Amino acid sequence: RITVAEKRLNTAEVKLVKHDERHDGHDRGISELNKRADRKSLEGKEQKEKLEMAMATIEGLKHHDKLQEAHSPAPTRSLARSSAPTRSPTRSPTRYRHVHPHVHPHVH
Repeated sequence: RITVAEKRLNTAEVKLVKHDERHDGHDRGISELNKRADRKSLEGKEQKEKLEMAMATIEGLKHHDKLQEAHSPAPTRSLARSSAPTRSPTRSPTRYRHVHPHVHPHVH
């Protein structure tokens, strides 16, 4: 016949064991996560390198464009820019009345 105190001790031990097992699983999970994070950071590094390569390529292309522009006479572009349709600086608020009552408080 086991006394109440001994019974309590036994259940406590069982609980402890279960708790340890749970912790073990948790640790395992964490190490898995860490492994995954390592892999991720590696992937990140590769991505970064790819990005830097791409940027370098783009910079090179821009440089190339500039060189070509310098060589080829292109007055047409500047002309087109000057004859772009000009916006009237004074916009009538009534045009925007349908947008939202709070957009233009002067309308009310």
